[in-house]
Amino acid sequence: VGVVSLQIDDSKLFGFVSVNSLDVTDVPEQETAEPGEGQAPEEQVEDAALVFEATTSSGIAVRAQAPAGTFTDGVTMTAEDVNDKEIISQAEEAAGKNLGDKEEVKGTIAVDITFKDSEGNEVEPEEGNSVDVTITIPNSKKLEGDDYQLFHVNDSGVSEVKNATVTDNEAAFSSDGFSIFVVTATGERDKDAVHAYINTRYITVPGGVSPDDLNGDNIKNNADYPYYMRIGDTVTLVGHVDNSSYPTFSCNNSHVSVNNVTTSANEVTATVTALSATDWTYDGGWKRVPAVVRLDGTDEVFYIVVIGNTDREKTINLDNYSTNTMETVEVNYHDTIRIIGTDNGRGDTPYRPADQNPGGEILTHIAYIHEGNISGRTFVANTYHADNNDEVVYMWTANGLKRVRIVVKNDLPDALDHADIEIADGGKYTSVVVEGGGEDGMYKTVTEYQSHVYYVNSCNLYKKDNTPVFVFHREEDPDTWATTECVPLGQPHFTSNLPDDDYWHDENFQPGDSQYELTSKYHRIDVDENHWHFVYSKKRFFYQEVDRAEFDVKLQIVPTSVKRYKWNGTGWDHVDDDISYHIDFDHDIYTKTQGGVTEPVNIDDIERLVDSEIFKLDRTAVIDAYNKCPNHTGLDFTVHANTALLEFEANKKLVGRDLSSSEFTFGIYTDESCSGSPVATATNTADGVVKFKEINIDSDGNYTFYMKELEGSDQLIDYDQAIYRVEVRVDDMIADILSFQRKNDQGTWENATRFQFKNYYAFSLPATGGTGVIPVMAAGSAMIGGALILLMLRRRKEVDL
Repeated sequence: VGVVSLQIDDSKLFGFVSVNSLDVTDVPEQETAEPGEGQAPEEQVEDAALVFEATTSSGIAVRAQAPAGTFTDGVTMTAEDVNDKEIISQAEEAAGKNLGDKEEVKGTIAVDITFKDSEGNEVEPEEGNSVDVTITIPNSKKLEGDDYQLFHVNDSGVSEVKNATVTDNEAAFSSDGFSIFVVTATGERDKDAVHAYINTRYITVPGGVSPDDLNGDNIKNNADYPYYMRIGDTVTLVGHVDNSSYPTFSCNNSHVSVNNVTTSANEVTATVTALSATDWTYDGGWKRVPAVVRLDGTDEVFYIVVIGNTDREKTINLDNYSTNTMETVEVNYHDTIRIIGTDNGRGDTPYRPADQNPGGEILTHIAYIHEGNISGRTFVANTYHADNNDEVVYMWTANGLKRVRIVVKNDLPDALDHADIEIADGGKYTSVVVEGGGEDGMYKTVTEYQSHVYYVNSCNLYKKDNTPVFVFHREEDPDTWATTECVPLGQPHFTSNLPDDDYWHDENFQPGDSQYELTSKYHRIDVDENHWHFVYSKKRFFYQEVDRAEFDVKLQIVPTSVKRYKWNGTGWDHVDDDISYHIDFDHDIYTKTQGGVTEPVNIDDIERLVDSEIFKLDRTAVIDAYNKCPNHTGLDFTVHANTALLEFEANKKLVGRDLSSSEFTFGIYTDESCSGSPVATATNTADGVVKFKEINIDSDGNYTFYMKELEGSDQLIDYDQAIYRVEVRVDDMIADILSFQRKNDQGTWENATRFQFKNYYAFSLPATGGTGVIPVMAAGSAMIGGALILLMLRRRKEVDL
């Protein structure tokens, strides 16, 4: 790829020899050091390099090269993992010193590199010499970030290794001193790394911390921005002090409890559980009073608001009210209100007298109630008007006429206006295609992709009972609420269906940039080619009602590498040259490299668009999404597109006649009985290729799949009864096939070399040319006739005798 010129005295050269005068028969055979402990050869050729190799227990490989004379004979090198939090934090603080508010240290690996003489004493390189070192990080510990640095931590402190070349899986550098080296990865703050920390190590306010200055890790937490929970939810708090005391957490309220306290010097960890809904207060608007959890001995506190599971459902039992007074009950907008009382025998239900309600009805009746001797009606507070926000309801009960005034509050703090989704950097999308039907054996192709949100098809919000969350429209006037534009229950809540498009994406940002979020908070209205304006969504929903969410998105996935392997009976052998892709969205440049040759490619030829990828987010994700929203006006979901796709190909043969396309059907199952619904299906092509639908795996682990042909109804075909079993392990979101087996006629499993299904047609007539089967049928008839004549002659002879 280019010519490199070096001076004879360059430190990178340990020696040189003339190629023309080299006699290869005179070159001594070199021994290779065993991994785990690197031993320098006892006899070194003058000016030759000393090579050391070692591997830590976690798989981090260290290789060192040094000029002869750097160490005395018998020196060995060891490499050990370092998990000391204090040492790692020194490197993290150094790496984060110049980071902005939106950046963070995303990962570290640390290794202790030591050289020892033959007596076990630690030694350093001779003065004036340095050692070239390469640290290789295995895939299981691979770092992900935007920038990488290497730090050297020793008794003098922490210092950055300036001459290091550092990537996500390797650090190469030169050093004249050895101890602990830490590789750090930094990048944009990951919104889904949510931990509620009270941590003085990140706070530098002299004399303690004011609640308004306290920021948790990724979550701002103070009285105005509390952490929101629902009854039964938990959050882990971690507190730190700097005086070697044994701190603990405490709370002076009954809405939350502190459990599972683990205390050590300087640190305490506890689980906080939400027990009951926190109280309401009015301060220019309705809001909840946060519960407070305190780190004892400090000014540090954590604010928590607990939302009741039934905040939007209220029951008013008129039997508890006097017949002489009218009680007032406050409800929130869109609350469900059940007004009940003891039946008077006439079947009376609550009613709203017109003379008491001149402003009309603000409660919408949705159901009658008849439960034993209790009757009533269920209403929904569907309307709010600033000047007319109450309604009087009467009911004749067995205990007389009862009355109640329902006041609807304009409960704006609980009305959320968006449910965003981001696909976070670091998601891994892989595809493994197993070609198991060829005569040459089994092959697999492993493709790794980078994935980006291309479009949001819909966002569906659900209650705990799996019914959709009510979504309503808010007019421009904050004191006026529309009732005619409410989205009916049972329909998608936020969609990308024009003309009311909930999602807008700035096309000026390339895939993978920090602004590739698609949002329902606002959308762009195009006036013409050069003019547009933004419109805030009028849609609103209540956070208390949301138990889970589902996003249906279209993904753009672009390959970064392609590798191919062949099955040898027990494992995979690497074959062919790897393919790597370089994607430069900003400059619209895409290249492919294979076998040392780089050439441009068209992204349309290599990208894949996944039309529908479903992300199911549970109640914990909903709570986190609410706390990620900077002003608590919506749900900011962040997910990783971690997906491992597994695709199988098999072979189909039909003996006795030609095979037709889609004639046979095949399935892949997760149980040996092959019952239930298959996880993937396929039919054959006319040339016998069976390509199954992709199997989507979204978490690491071990999986077993069973492949079989589904028996058809053609009585002339003998269907193959074979069942194939495939053991799969998914590690780091890459599927690895561990074994292939086929169940034989005796019902036992044996190793397989290919996936093939062979069927037999019941009979086959030979082809005879232009006259078809007529000559064959004529010959057969003649033979039958001749046999009958011989039989008759024989019987006649027997009679004559």
